[in-house]
Amino acid sequence: MWRLALAAAIWGSMFPVSAEVMRTVPPLALEWLSYVVAMAVLGFLVWWRRLGWRLPAPVLARAALAGMAGYGMAIAAQYTGTRQAGPQLGALITAITPALIIVGARLSLHEPVTARKALAVCLAVAGILLVVGLGPLAGPQLEGAGWLLLTAGLWAYVSLQMKRLSVHADPLVLTLYGVIAGWAAITAPAAGELGSVAVITAATAGGIFYLGAVATAAAYYLWNRGLAGVGAGQGGLYLVLQPLTGALISAIWLHAPVTPGLALGGLLVAASLVLGAEGDAPARGGGLA
Repeated sequence: MWRLALAAAIWGSMFPVSAEVMRTVPPLALEWLSYVVAMAVLGFLVWWRRLGWRLPAPVLARAALAGMAGYGMAIAAQYTGTRQAGPQLGALITAITPALIIVGARLSLHEPVTARKALAVCLAVAGILLVVGLGPLAGPQLEGAGWLLLTAGLWAYVSLQMKRLSVHADPLVLTLYGVIAGWAAITAPAAGELGSVAVITAATAGGIFYLGAVATAAAYYLWNRGLAGVGAGQGGLYLVLQPLTGALISAIWLHAPVTPGLALGGLLVAASLVLGAEGDAPARGGGLA
């Protein structure tokens, strides 16, 4: 469980870091550069642990497809949506992803949808709504919301696929090939944006390194490794820590006020995790059929 919680907390830190870096680096260029860093880190770890590089063809194909959809399209949609809709709406829509994972786990992994899980998701969404608040939407925010909804669906898909594949290969190797596929998928669209990046300052380079080495390489592996040992529906609930962490970082480092909504929302999120931590069989992902 700690791997899932840590991964979600790391992703919560992405909101302020990516927002700052995107002042000078466009979204697709940022994702492309971050993945270059992530591939180097993951490749070194696979070599250092002496893991096998070769995967059965069906496993490699599934990992590549999941990587293109989840690590390529989903993250590009997240950066674009966050840029248009703002981090608050992005955080709120992130809280929908656990519900999609629970539904997907029922359909593809035959995990039961219990009343406790359903109530846990409702508490999580209510808590995040209290934490981030929500005003009227208009113009670019509506378009951004569409991109963020696409992100939620694709992330649920890649989480379920990586869990299924974890019985056939080490999650670290799966993560590496998924990131490679995601990087390849965005290379052509990112080419134009990369040409527009004039100067990369030390602060921007540090942000790119953090997003690649920590928020991508480390967090993706922790998430895939954590999901391999628990029910997907139960593990997916930990995603609600992402927006909560983002709000806490703003409160601590940016001196944002700790509002009653933040305090009460945090309690609801904590309650959702406790409620959702029921005895799901840590059954592994199942076959490839």
